[in-house]
Amino acid sequence: MRKEGGNIRLIVTDLDDTLLRSDHLPSEFTVETFRMCREKGILTAFATARVSIATKAEYQALKPDIRVVSNGAMALAGEELLFFDRIPVEEANRFCRCLKQKGAKRILAGCFAHTYWENREIAASRTLKEAVYHDFSEPIGEDAAQISFSLEDPRALGEVREAFPELSWTSYRGGRCAVMAPGVSKAAGVAKAAELFGVKLSEILAFGDDAGDLEMLTKCGVGVAMGNAIPELKEAADYVAETNDEDGAAKFIRGYIV
Repeated sequence: MRKEGGNIRLIVTDLDDTLLRSDHLPSEFTVETFRMCREKGILTAFATARVSIATKAEYQALKPDIRVVSNGAMALAGEELLFFDRIPVEEANRFCRCLKQKGAKRILAGCFAHTYWENREIAASRTLKEAVYHDFSEPIGEDAAQISFSLEDPRALGEVREAFPELSWTSYRGGRCAVMAPGVSKAAGVAKAAELFGVKLSEILAFGDDAGDLEMLTKCGVGVAMGNAIPELKEAADYVAETNDEDGAAKFIRGYIV
């Protein structure tokens, strides 16, 4: 237990399986908790692997001050771009060509102006309806914040990693992987965004559930793992909250600082 509640100036939380319930929606209790934070002058933020267009509904419902998206490669305050750590378009296209050659599926490139997705069912997607279909046999025309994909062959995946060691790599539950520009991570993105608002890492209360949240939880002032988090996160966190389906993050916020 490293911090007292009175020192917290920013709350940052992962979205899926953390702040959101299993139906991928924020509860009314959570929405009200974020409103209470605003009234007390406490900043709020998302830090998510999702691309920016996939956070619009949550932004409208919860009205956070900051959205750190694409695993920390980009951040927005409202619709204003705070920063964009990009994979240059030439390298992004070279990476995507390599993925195609190795048999990767459902490639998604999150850029600033557009999100390109190798999925013909875009219209049926809950969060990515605004994506543009692209099969990546042709190059994209923009720098990328994040490129995610599925590649089941471990040997092929290893060969891709060997070919692009300079990129930042992460993996998700379900087997998807993603790359960002060198040095990009949720923790780095949160630190950069917080600095722009004059907030120190020691003044941040952070929530997460998966391996991609580990560095963020350990570097921020107070790190809270969800009750449904992976064991490694629970071991590293300062506290363990109730599960996402029990509004664990919102309950912790109310009990700790609100």
